[in-house]
Amino acid sequence: MKKLFPAAILLAGILVAVFALPAADAKRPRIVGMAYAAVRTHDLNAARHFYGDLLGFEEAFSYADVHYFKVNDRQFIVVAPESKPEEQRFQGQAWETDDAEGLRLYLKAQGVKVPDERAGKAATYDLAFRVSDPDDNAFVVIQFTPESMAIQALGSICRTRVFRGACCTSECR
Repeated sequence: MKKLFPAAILLAGILVAVFALPAADAKRPRIVGMAYAAVRTHDLNAARHFYGDLLGFEEAFSYADVHYFKVNDRQFIVVAPESKPEEQRFQGQAWETDDAEGLRLYLKAQGVKVPDERAGKAATYDLAFRVSDPDDNAFVVIQFTPESMAIQALGSICRTRVFRGACCTSECR
């Protein structure tokens, strides 16, 4: 019996160590790419001509005067009209993850200020939340869902674009 007591203490210590590990040791959900870069424009028609006609990006979808130009099946250039001329032109960026809520909880466990609410449904039907880096550069973390406008546009549009004489994408309507 006296030999079992130290073993029980050791086992209890191991169990406490395993199950009481800080959340900071939780596995970080993957970041699988950059979902979009967003800019504001003074002249929406000129911007649509520039990104669409001159650079060759097809407009995949839009909502409320915000236009998404398809770079590839999972990346977009987002163009929105300005509210005031003095607004910053670069509006932001979004990083794609396969687990937005998991990443929100992971960042929170690491001491990063994140929204208290769960990752919510965005206007484009993605799961998303906003967060800032240590320099207060805000960005969006996004998880595409089956209902996402981006997923609905998978495999469509994309025409050949040529930059510096090199072909980047091919026709894939």
